Amino acid sequence: MAGPERVGGTESHGPDLSAWAAPNPTGRARASQAGPGTAAGPRSRESRPSLPSCPGRQRGSGRTAAWAANTSAGPRSCPGRDPVPGPTRVPVTASASAAANVCLSVPTHPAGDEPMPTPTEPAPAPAPETLAAFRAAKGFMPEHEGLALYAAAAGAATALGLPLLEVGTYCGRSTLLLAAAARDAATVAVTVDHHRGSEEQQPGWEYHDPSVVDPDTGRMDTLPTFRRTLHHAGLEDHVVAVVGRSPQVARLWGRPLGLVFIDGGHTDEHATGDYEGWAPHLAEGGLLVIHDVIPDPALGGQAPYRVFLRALASGAFAEVSATDTLRVLRRTAPGI
Repeated sequence: MAGPERVGGTESHGPDLSAWAAPNPTGRARASQAGPGTAAGPRSRESRPSLPSCPGRQRGSGRTAAWAANTSAGPRSCPGRDPVPGPTRVPVTASASAAANVCLSVPTHPAGDEPMPTPTEPAPAPAPETLAAFRAAKGFMPEHEGLALYAAAAGAATALGLPLLEVGTYCGRSTLLLAAAARDAATVAVTVDHHRGSEEQQPGWEYHDPSVVDPDTGRMDTLPTFRRTLHHAGLEDHVVAVVGRSPQVARLWGRPLGLVFIDGGHTDEHATGDYEGWAPHLAEGGLLVIHDVIPDPALGGQAPYRVFLRALASGAFAEVSATDTLRVLRRTAPGI
């Protein structure tokens, strides 16, 4: 993805526990790959703001052993993250019949003192070859959040049969998960990015990667790397890649979507533009997924968090899960 600034619950997937799915605007800290936004010019290290060890990304560690078994395998794309303790998560599967049952966030106990039943079905997981490709791809999304994204995408694609859209491609790490879910449900993943990199990825910034600079233009160009990522994973036929700025593309869009994943620019301008541009296209029952929702300003940027709160306050969305900074909401009414 590309975008100017980059900056984490009890979780369930399966039986309809919607009575327990109260909106939960609190969360924990961390952040992900950069997303579409204005690619600012280089700044000196003295003039740029201080950045944490991975574009503002500090991730929670609240997950069960089932998640930990998966996240311990394979390299992390951005070493040195400081874990932030969080509530325990219970992975269970998404129903094939309703997106509403995907990644449902539930409390440890219902209103009384009786413990809740623990769902036993495993969460939907990508095929081993897709997970291997995800681990190998350049990007910033950690594996446990990727698994939550895949579960949401798989449930939405199966339930609604509509395209899954991502704002913020970067080099295609999370795109692989949407593409695999879309393929298995006979639909398609759409990903939007200008591919010029976010601000902290420009020359002179701490997270600049010379391997994605076009030698002819001297500018960031993640599109070739993204295409190689899809090719090596065998998923090219299941992705429509749109090169452009998110608000411009959104104005041209004309059909409903089953899932909108916002992981683009992390300024208020770009996060708000992504939400206002794409949320109106989300079908009833569709899932709005927002990455890098960080309630604590000391731990990262606040723009995605403000978008998340706005979506809840609109009355058009209900929160159904939280996996570190990945929030999943379901459209329950018109509006944004």
